Amino acid sequence: MAAIHVVTDGTVALPDGAAEAAGITVVPQNVILDGETYRAGIDITTDEIYARLPTLSEPARSSQASPGQFAEAYREVLSWGVEVLSLHLPRQLSGTVESARSAVELLPEDAPVTVVETTWTSSALGLMCLRAAE
Repeated sequence: MAAIHVVTDGTVALPDGAAEAAGITVVPQNVILDGETYRAGIDITTDEIYARLPTLSEPARSSQASPGQFAEAYREVLSWGVEVLSLHLPRQLSGTVESARSAVELLPEDAPVTVVETTWTSSALGLMCLRAAE
């Protein structure tokens, strides 16, 4: 049986460094500020987002990661010779799980990726991911 690596999305709420310490890959949400798209936590920090809010000419928006962003993460993880367990918030709250499922279609047919739509988000999703990573 191959090792399993947990992947989740940027709606997960974990303390700083917890995902990395547990070996969880987090595919970030996108934040749109004045027409510029940033990957939250990668291209821009939460503090930078809040600092920019009062200066924006239009409301800030966010969007789920694209299928391409998930596929890129899955390819990297699969290159380690492990299976992927991808855990996400419910589709009633976001299209994230659909992006993750669409990403699987961009991979070879036999790619060992399982996408699971949970009923959780935020801290509850984080706890689920930590437990799965154990």
